[in-house]
Amino acid sequence: MNEPATISKQHTFGRSATMTHGSARQQFVEQKYFIYSRIGHSQREMEFLPEGKIGRGAGACEQTWEVRDGNTGVVLALVGNAGVICELELDEGGVWRGDWLKFEKTPVALFPRQPPYRSVDEPAAADFQIEGLSLEYVGGIPLYCRPSTWDRSIAGEVISDDCYRLSSIVGRLNPSTIVDVGAHIGSFSCWAKSLWPSATILAFEPVPSNFQLLSRNTAALSNVVCKMCALHERRGISHIREGANTGGGRVGGEGTAILTLDTLSALKLQDMDKIDVLKLDCEGGEGFILDSLRESGRLQSVKYIVGEWHDSHLARVEGLKDLFEVETHSRGEYGYFWATRSGLAYRI
Repeated sequence: MNEPATISKQHTFGRSATMTHGSARQQFVEQKYFIYSRIGHSQREMEFLPEGKIGRGAGACEQTWEVRDGNTGVVLALVGNAGVICELELDEGGVWRGDWLKFEKTPVALFPRQPPYRSVDEPAAADFQIEGLSLEYVGGIPLYCRPSTWDRSIAGEVISDDCYRLSSIVGRLNPSTIVDVGAHIGSFSCWAKSLWPSATILAFEPVPSNFQLLSRNTAALSNVVCKMCALHERRGISHIREGANTGGGRVGGEGTAILTLDTLSALKLQDMDKIDVLKLDCEGGEGFILDSLRESGRLQSVKYIVGEWHDSHLARVEGLKDLFEVETHSRGEYGYFWATRSGLAYRI
C-alpha cells in the first residue's frame, strides 16, 4: 500500500490591508485545507473548494466561503443556512480570526493545516490493523489507538474539541519549547507539533503500555523526546494504579512499578532551561510540579500553562494568578485550567 500523501506546501497569507480579493482567493484555493476552530467549543478540518463551496468540514452554518471588503481590508465570510455566520480578518500571525455573528457568538480561528495532517484522499482508518491496534485519524492527525478503550475518546477531546485551547494562541505565540506531562498516547504532542513544527517537545508518560503508543505515534516527528517516567515530589521508584480509563493512572499504592523524577531533574534530561508551553494531565501531580517550578524560579519563564486540576490541587492552580491570567472549569472533583502569562494579549 502506498504511503498516504501529506500536505507539503504551506502558504503564508499577506496582511489583509494590502491583500486583494484575487490574491486572497487564490491563496485559499491553493492551500485548500484549514483547521476551523470555535475556540473553547470544537474544531474540525475544513476544505475550501475553488467554486466557493466548503467540502469536507461543511456544516449547517458553514457551507460556502467568499472574500469581501471589510473596514480594514479583505475579510473572509463563511455563509450557511443562517446567512453570514462570521467574517474573519487576518491577524499578524497569519490566522483568520473573528466571532460568530449569531447564536453563541463564539470566537473563531481559521489557520492553514500543517503536517502531520494527511490528505483527505488516504485510505480509511479501518484499513489499518497493526498488532491489534487501529490507526485513527483525529482531526486529520494519525494516531494508533487500542480498540474498545478510552484512547480514541481522549484523543478527540484533546484534538477535535481542543480542550487545551491551543488554537487560541496560534499566531500569537510561537513556542520553541513545549513540555507534555501525562502524554498518554501522544495526542497533545502530535497536535502541538502540527501547530508549531519547529518546536522541541519533551513528553513524559509513566504507564508502559501508553508509552509504547506515545513512542510509535511520535516516531516520525522531529524534536519530540519521550521519557517513560512520572513527574512527582521526588526521584525514585513508585507504583501507578491503572483502571479502565487508559489516561487515568494515579501514582501511589499498589500497581505497576514506575520511575518517578522530581521536576527539575526531569527537565535536565533535555537541558531545557525554559518552557514556553506547559501541559499538565498527571492525575493529582500538578500541584507538586507547579510548586517546584515556582521555587526554582522557572515558573516566571512559562508563557502558557494548560491542564487538568484534581482534588485539593485547585488551590495551587488558583495561586498562579499572581503571574498568570487563570481560568478554571469544574467537573466535580477535577476540571480544566488555562493560565496565560499576564500582559500577553492572547484571546482565549
